[in-house]
Amino acid sequence: MASNTKSTSVKRKNKHQKAGRRRKNKLARKSTATNAELFSALGASVLLAYVLMALLYNSLIHPFVILFSLPAAIGGAMFGLFAFGYVFSVFSMMGLILLVGLAIKNGILLVDRTNHNRQHGMTIREALLEAGPARLRPILMTSTTIALALSPTAFKIGEGSDFRAPLAAVVIGGVISSTLLTLLLVPVMYTLLEGLANRVQSLGGAIVHLRGRSASAGTRGLPPLTDTDRPTAPTGSNGHAAVPAAGAAAGPIDRATIGAGGPDGEQGPHARPAVGTGHEDVEPGRPATQPG
Repeated sequence: MASNTKSTSVKRKNKHQKAGRRRKNKLARKSTATNAELFSALGASVLLAYVLMALLYNSLIHPFVILFSLPAAIGGAMFGLFAFGYVFSVFSMMGLILLVGLAIKNGILLVDRTNHNRQHGMTIREALLEAGPARLRPILMTSTTIALALSPTAFKIGEGSDFRAPLAAVVIGGVISSTLLTLLLVPVMYTLLEGLANRVQSLGGAIVHLRGRSASAGTRGLPPLTDTDRPTAPTGSNGHAAVPAAGAAAGPIDRATIGAGGPDGEQGPHARPAVGTGHEDVEPGRPATQPG
């Protein structure tokens, strides 16, 4: 009797353990699917931000310069989680998605001012040196406002802040790190990428110039046309080019045959008068006669 009771309790225990493992596996699969969807949303947010900046700046290089501030923001977000003692969760992932738009606004302010300065004739170095101090105040004001506004939630002050605290910690750490590092990282990347673009453009111009020189050299190397290569027009007996009469068939014209009216020299009813070229030798005061 005791053995049967013991075996029954063991079976119940094993059954509960199996049910618990199934629930854990189900929750793990759901968590993995949720994280995958959130990572896809993060990638889509980065791509949309790049496309929007490319359209606004009409350039493919300047958005890359601005997006280089995201690694610094992500590093600061991880440090914020560690400093507040939170773990990476779904709300932390949502904070990273929110951080994409908050972190790149510092780079947008800096790059926009730099482009404005370059349009007014400044060099890249001069434009960056002027843009940094000019945009420092708005960058610090916006970043400080965001950090102070999320501090109560990060410290779990208020109802329901336990769930939102990781999100606030991620945003605070990312905003602070992006603010400090954007002022150093964005000017460096702007200088490097602009220099690379100028080198590529100069290389393309050199290649086009070399192709043009080779084509012109090949044209100059062709042999000149000789007298036998040039087309010649038929000439008459007096050395001038013969002009065919209107309606006459193409080919050489026999002036004697036309003047005589036929090959035998007979004057027929349809015989044509002799055609003069205007260069016959005629004595002064004597009209030109037609051959009989």
